[in-house]
Amino acid sequence: MSNRKLQTKKSSSDDIDSLLDQVEQKYFKSPEAKRLSELAPKDCECTKKQETNWEEVEEILKDFKFEDTNPFGKSKNNSWVRKDVETAPHKITSSKGESSQEKKVEDSFRKCFSLLLGGSYEDLGLSEIGRERPCDKLKCLRCDFQVISFDNYAWDSSTDYLFLRNNMPEFQKLAVKLTKKKGCRAYACQCNHLSVSKITFVQAKPEVRWVCGKHKIRP
Repeated sequence: MSNRKLQTKKSSSDDIDSLLDQVEQKYFKSPEAKRLSELAPKDCECTKKQETNWEEVEEILKDFKFEDTNPFGKSKNNSWVRKDVETAPHKITSSKGESSQEKKVEDSFRKCFSLLLGGSYEDLGLSEIGRERPCDKLKCLRCDFQVISFDNYAWDSSTDYLFLRNNMPEFQKLAVKLTKKKGCRAYACQCNHLSVSKITFVQAKPEVRWVCGKHKIRP
């Protein structure tokens, strides 16, 4: 039984070798295969360099709209680039203040590092590290109204929500509830009010919900 299996395996192996010999003889040692193998590469059509027809390429690309976003691109030399895309002019100002070209300057915005209130002796502006100042861009989160202030004034104790709601932000109407007080600053939105005479953190006044509305910073 064992000898019979060995003879069967040997017979199968001989058949595979015979088949491989036939394939090699037919496809690798035939006269046609030998001719193709000896053919010089320069005579083969697939290795010949074809010249690019740029006129045909431009005609095809005209059907597409490309936006040339490369500042160093030669868009003027490409007929397929969209003509309506133009580079924004720049503005160059000389020392004499004369403008030869327009230049777009983008503004940036920053919030106060410490949100402060202060009396009339304190300069308003952006509060930064090492330069803390009362904010002049306050905005109320409750009424969505910009907070205004009046230097050297204080609010009368009878000032209420209804009065502010009906009269903000006109000073002529609000003046009936304002009293002169040197060094004091009267703050108000459309729903609340404060009178401050010294540097005070907004967080120390829980009755108001005022935040910094961002300061415009020019580069």
